[in-house]
Amino acid sequence: MRKTGFGTRVFNFIIDTLIVFGITYGINTWWDFYVMYWQYPFIPFYVFFFGFIFIYYTFFEGIFKRSPAKWLTISKVANHIAKLEKKAFYSVVNFFLLISAKRNRTEAQLVALMQNKN
Repeated sequence: MRKTGFGTRVFNFIIDTLIVFGITYGINTWWDFYVMYWQYPFIPFYVFFFGFIFIYYTFFEGIFKRSPAKWLTISKVANHIAKLEKKAFYSVVNFFLLISAKRNRTEAQLVALMQNKN
């Protein structure tokens, strides 16, 4: 695995942003048609953009642990020790579901529950 520098990260960000912008522009244009001819409520472009960017990164980073830009540049995110292992997406979701379900428990009890589930 080769280390990526700041330029590769910026390039990844630009590629992902262009992909999201293109898809969002298409969705916004489609929605504006319905606003104009069917009197649907107007929704500004930035609402579509920020909503879609949240869905985009949640989907790709959560399921595949890589975005399309990282596939294009053949790069992966690693921690400072260069380990590529990240927490599984389902374990993070499971942890937050446990927190919301067991609000009156302490953090140590929640960690013990998480260790018993895995």
